Amino acid sequence: MLSACSKASDNKEIQSQNNEVIENQSLENKQLSENDLKIIDKYNQVFTLMSEGEYDQFKQELERLLPEIVQIKNKKEREKNLMTSYLQLEMFEEAYELNQQRIIENPSLESFQCLLMKQLKRSKRDIEKCNQNVANHILMELSNSSDLNEEERATMKGIYYLYMVEAGHENYLVKFKAYIKIISNESVQTQLENMSEMMSLDQPFTP
Repeated sequence: MLSACSKASDNKEIQSQNNEVIENQSLENKQLSENDLKIIDKYNQVFTLMSEGEYDQFKQELERLLPEIVQIKNKKEREKNLMTSYLQLEMFEEAYELNQQRIIENPSLESFQCLLMKQLKRSKRDIEKCNQNVANHILMELSNSSDLNEEERATMKGIYYLYMVEAGHENYLVKFKAYIKIISNESVQTQLENMSEMMSLDQPFTP
C-alpha cells in the first residue's frame, strides 16, 4: 500500500499549519477585551522564549498558560492561540477536538483533520475515509465552480489526485504522475510536486 504521509512529512505539514496560524498575529484591539489583551500579551512573551532557543522553558511556560488561553473571550483569537499551543506541545488529541469544531465553520480544515488523525494513529480505514471526503469536496468544487481560473482548476485537479491516493486508490498515483508531465504551467507543476513530496507518496503506509 502506498502512503499519504510518512512521519517526517507529517511533522512538516503540522509545522506548516502551525506557521500559518502564527503568521496571523495582527490583532484588532477594538474587538478584544482588556483581559484578552493581557492574556495574548503573556502568550506573545512566551513565544519569545522559542525564538531565543529556550525551547524547554518555552514549552513549560506555554503549558502553564493554557488555562488562561482557554479564557480568551474573542473566539477567533482563542481558537488561533489554542491551536498553535496544542501543536507546539504536541497535544494532537486536543488539536483534533478543536479542529473538529472549526470544520463546522470552515470545511476546508478537514484536510488538516486527516493529518491529525494520522498523528493520533487512527485506523487506516478512518484516515482513508477522511481523505476520501476531502477528495469528494474538491471534485464537487471543480464541477460546480465556474469562476475558477485555469491555474486554480489545474492545481485543484492535481490536489484531487493526491487526496485520492491518500484515500487508498493506488491507481491515482499513476494518474498524478502522468498529469504532472502534461502541465504547461511551471508554477502549478512545482506546487503539486512539492505537495506530493510532502505527502511522501512513495513511502509505505504506517497504520
